[in-house]
Amino acid sequence: VYISEHSRLPAHLKPSTQETLVAFSTSDICPQLFENLELTHSTKGVLRGLQDAVVQEFEYRKIDGEIFYDISKQEDSVANGYARLITTNSWYMALLKCILYISFSVMDLQSNVMLVATLFSDRAIRSDIPLGLRLFFTLSWIFMLIISVLVAMRVACKEYAVKASPA
Repeated sequence: VYISEHSRLPAHLKPSTQETLVAFSTSDICPQLFENLELTHSTKGVLRGLQDAVVQEFEYRKIDGEIFYDISKQEDSVANGYARLITTNSWYMALLKCILYISFSVMDLQSNVMLVATLFSDRAIRSDIPLGLRLFFTLSWIFMLIISVLVAMRVACKEYAVKASPA
């Protein structure tokens, strides 16, 4: 396993190398951390019992690289650092969650657009529901959609600023 820092990848290392560990933003990661790191760790859950699971996140002591796999028990946030281990499996799971979320969001958007179209095109609904109520629903839905887009843009800008910063 090759261990490298984000900005200093060895020249002899090809991009197609299968077993590479790249540490991003490594200002406080000591080399002993990589010696102590286990990719699977025994976890105890209510329904699972005791079993080995792939490590997804952990905390480590910045001075000596001691690893704490149960991050909820760590309280010293100044002396400890946080790391997330992104494997191919975790990346595909995150991609699946994003695809499902986008699919459900598009279905929600399409159903609301079809409802608004039906409110104004179907003769039976036009006669049963007054114009003011139909306009109120339509304008409220458009207003909430605009608010959602603005909030998403704000969150995305904050996340980009955090991920793009060198420190």
